[in-house]
Amino acid sequence: MRRTLRAALAAAALTLTIGALRSSPAAADPEPDPSAMLTDPTTLAAWLRTHDAAVASAGARVEVAVAARHQAGVLPNPGLDLSYGNVVLGSGNPMSGSTGLGNTTAISAGVTETIELGKRGPRQQAADMRVDAAREDVVVALGTRIGDAITAIGKVAYLVARHDTLVQNLDAQKKILALEKIRFDHKDLSGDDYARLELETERLELDVARADADLRQAMVGCEATLRAPCAVDGSAEVALDKGAPLPASLGDVEVEVAARASFASSRDQQAAFGYDATLAHHRSIPDPTVGVVFTHDNYTVAGAEPNSLLFSLSIPLPIFDRGDHDAAAAQAQAQALAAQEQADRRLARGQIDALVAQKQYLETEIERLSSSSIPRSATILADTHKAFDLGQDDLADLILAERAHRELLLALLDARYDLFTARSGLRQALGLDDAVARAAGGSTP
Repeated sequence: MRRTLRAALAAAALTLTIGALRSSPAAADPEPDPSAMLTDPTTLAAWLRTHDAAVASAGARVEVAVAARHQAGVLPNPGLDLSYGNVVLGSGNPMSGSTGLGNTTAISAGVTETIELGKRGPRQQAADMRVDAAREDVVVALGTRIGDAITAIGKVAYLVARHDTLVQNLDAQKKILALEKIRFDHKDLSGDDYARLELETERLELDVARADADLRQAMVGCEATLRAPCAVDGSAEVALDKGAPLPASLGDVEVEVAARASFASSRDQQAAFGYDATLAHHRSIPDPTVGVVFTHDNYTVAGAEPNSLLFSLSIPLPIFDRGDHDAAAAQAQAQALAAQEQADRRLARGQIDALVAQKQYLETEIERLSSSSIPRSATILADTHKAFDLGQDDLADLILAERAHRELLLALLDARYDLFTARSGLRQALGLDDAVARAAGGSTP
């Protein structure tokens, strides 16, 4: 009764939790700071731990596995046998005297119990492994959601920075257009040149409108992932540069990959299937059924004892079903998981090597753009402006210089975002987000 009540209370609490998640989880809590979460995954993990429905779902599956573990330890139910016999039909045997029910009937009551041999241990051990696997799956769910949220917030930060850069370029272009309008009105600028400036301004306005639409779309997706407003405060470029932090040294990559929660869960599942195979093999061990029967016999006229006990032992013969096929299936499932784990670990190692190489290249590209290309482009643009104002360069040269400088600025921003994406991918591939999830209590719902 206590266990049933406890299970009912747990189910009610889980229902209330899921209902709160589906309604408005952010209403009662202070809104998170996405910029801080981008640079501090621990804060992000604490938020998602209590606000993400996927994590809550994984936590509920732990409760399922725990209940299955308790069930695996339950003893088989005893059997109760009742019988009422020796009821005489017809006239009966005249030599037996009276054939009334009180003189001939026998009443029996017995209890039987099956004793499992070699089965409770493997069944409980398999259930234990599945509980551990379910807890690792919670870490997987929370770690994955941390990675998803970092990626979503980083995309918003990137698009905010891109939008701001394009707006600044548009404002500068509008100032140029206003100045050249004065020259155009005084006949110092041809109509074709002024039309080119207007066309370039319109093109920038379209770029800003596209950037604005992309930003709004990214914010909607980020809010759906974070379950909270996703406005990136402060400098978006700084948040992008510091987001998805990595340790100074990646350490032993093989060890880091092997420690990922998804692989730990796989190994727990493999162990569980191993115990399943043992349990299936142990079906060849017969489970005896013992019993005791009390009989009250009214037919004492024939010399029967009025009260007696009967002890019984029943042993099934494991001739046909010895569990061999179920054991082979469990072993095959364990082997399939082991092979898949090996393949996934090799894939993860390949991804890490590729991301490390990409990270190194992007850091070199960003350094080159920041320290060389963009300063040179800014100097060329300033000289082109002066030459254009003096009539030494035509408008086409100025537009090309403006466009080249703008593209370099956007190229630098794109490289910063690609570097952020590489760091985020490395965090997932190395299991760093899993480690943060585990530290946040992801395995203990």
